[in-house]
Order: sequence, then structure tokens, then C-alpha cells
Amino acid sequence: MIINNIQFDKEDKIVLDFTDKNDTQFRPVCIVGDEKNDIIDEICYRYKTITRNIFQATYEYLIQILNEKHDKSCIYLCKDVDSFLTLKQQFLLFSKIRKKSNVGFIFSSNTAFLISDCLKDDVYIFDKKSKIKKPNFQTFGSSVNLINMKILGMKHTISKRAMDYLHNIKGYEDIREDKIGDSIEKTLCVINFERKK
Repeated sequence: MIINNIQFDKEDKIVLDFTDKNDTQFRPVCIVGDEKNDIIDEICYRYKTITRNIFQATYEYLIQILNEKHDKSCIYLCKDVDSFLTLKQQFLLFSKIRKKSNVGFIFSSNTAFLISDCLKDDVYIFDKKSKIKKPNFQTFGSSVNLINMKILGMKHTISKRAMDYLHNIKGYEDIREDKIGDSIEKTLCVINFERKK
């Protein structure tokens, strides 16, 4: 089961365009954004004959699903996979999914690492106005920082509290390693101090 596209119809109902082939390698699809879980629920309701909704499943259960023999194609919908699987488990699961042909998975996630493992054609961004957007850059292999900034709307790679600390420093004493860890922002702060000398 290959998901070719996800879109809205004229009545703002979600529509899956999929290919039901057993001989094609599956690519996991990742749904990102404010409305991601509502979209998963709608897909599950609208395509109840071919979908199964999974929430808070264990890694072992998901591997069991992959190892079962499936007589017909189906799509598994995993809501907020980052809330119940570790990053390592997510990567292992993705690599196993790619080896299956008639089992499809759609994940809702805000984990940049997971998005980085998907081709941009397999990433769908839903905003509060129920609009579907596609990334305007290749997500596969992109850095987590780039994905955090361009898709998840994070302006910095460190916390707001740490950014505020860097904005309020008075001198080199404030940026010692025992006070604040290494980051791009800290490096830029040091460069800025050097220029002011």
C-alpha cells in the first residue's frame, strides 16, 4: 500500500490517493503540524475498511504487526509516535517498514529526526486552517536544526531561557562552559564579542 498523496476534497474532507500493490517498497508518510491528530482521526473514520488506528502501542507490538502475514493491504495510522517510542525505536521501525510491501504506515509526529528520514513528498504539514503544505526543501537527510526552523517554526536551536541568557551576557566570564553549554548561538555570541574589541 503506497500513499501517493493526501489532500482535501471540495467539502474539506481528507482524501487519500493510494496504490494497492504488493510488489512496491513502502515509504512511511509523516504528518506534521497543529491539526495532525485530527487528520489521523479523519483518515481512520473515512477509510475504516483499510485502516487501523494505533495509539500508545509498544515497539514490540508494532514489530509484531510488521512480522504478521497480511493477506491484503492495509494502512496503520500511528498518532504521536514520538510520545510512545524512543528515537532509536522510531528509526528501527522505519527501517523495518521499508522492507514490507503491503503494510502502510502514516505517522503523526513533530520529531525532526523522523521527518529527516522521510522524502519531502512523504511529509505533509497541516496548519490550523486545515491547509496542506509540502516542505519547500528536501527533508530526507536534512539537519534536525533546519527542519526545526523551516517546518516546526523554531527560530533557535537552544531553549528560550538559554537564548535570553546569551542576550544578557556582559562579558567572557558569562559564557564559560560551566555556565552555558556549546551551541551555534554561543559561538555567534563569542564572534560578536570579538568584533566589538
